[in-house]
Amino acid sequence: MTGTLINESLNDDSRPEATVRDGFSWRRVALVAGYYRYFTDRQILVYLAISVLSATLLLVPMPKEAKLAIFTLVWTALPVLFYFAPAVLAAKGDTRPVSRMLPARAFERFVYLMLYFIVAVPAVLFVLPSLAEWLLCNVPALRGDGELEYLFELQYSKPHVLSVLNIFGGVATALTCLFVTGRACSSRVVKGVLAALGVQFALGIIGAFYGLSKVFAMGFEAGTKGKEASVPDMQSLMHEMSQATPYIICSITVVGLYMLLMFWLNYRDMKTRNL
Repeated sequence: MTGTLINESLNDDSRPEATVRDGFSWRRVALVAGYYRYFTDRQILVYLAISVLSATLLLVPMPKEAKLAIFTLVWTALPVLFYFAPAVLAAKGDTRPVSRMLPARAFERFVYLMLYFIVAVPAVLFVLPSLAEWLLCNVPALRGDGELEYLFELQYSKPHVLSVLNIFGGVATALTCLFVTGRACSSRVVKGVLAALGVQFALGIIGAFYGLSKVFAMGFEAGTKGKEASVPDMQSLMHEMSQATPYIICSITVVGLYMLLMFWLNYRDMKTRNL
């Protein structure tokens, strides 16, 4: 199957060839997409099935404990699938020598991969579950006994700065997986997944340190006012963490710069290695 697709791509004289003086061509981007379909078609189908299943489970009436477990599982698993998506490029062996011969510029390959991994994959994974969650929030008949009110409030009242940090961190993680998968000489899937896990671990350390510092600050403030310190509820903690402190601004800046660095490194790798 692979050999057939490769031979058709290389032997079809009607396909455009890229030259140094050529401008950007969406036709060549489509050619690149046709080549990568061998890797991505099955992934899209699997991800779409998971997305439909997740949305269905969110809408199905069930006991409170099961509903909370499903809610937590869905919004934990879907981001992980997004982070690891680029590893699919190494799942069928090393085809990088063949990809170098595609009649397309490096920037055109880069545009396709960014559109696929940063736009298409998140859309397939998150749109349907997000729609299901919106229906749960806005259709009383689907909401049940209000067992998810707290989670909905936490999800939708999340400060914008934390949402930006989560988006930057997720994109940076997926780009890191793509970069390592493209650079590794062996065990590419394993190394790409481990790299993504490493980025998420670092982001988790940042979040944990910031959250603990806020809890300590809130307890210290209560002590100075002669009040009894208590563990703050999650909503209060989220509100405190949303304040535009130098720490949160610095965190967003650092993660944003790292994300831009990974965009550049992926493009440079495709350009210099012609991948």
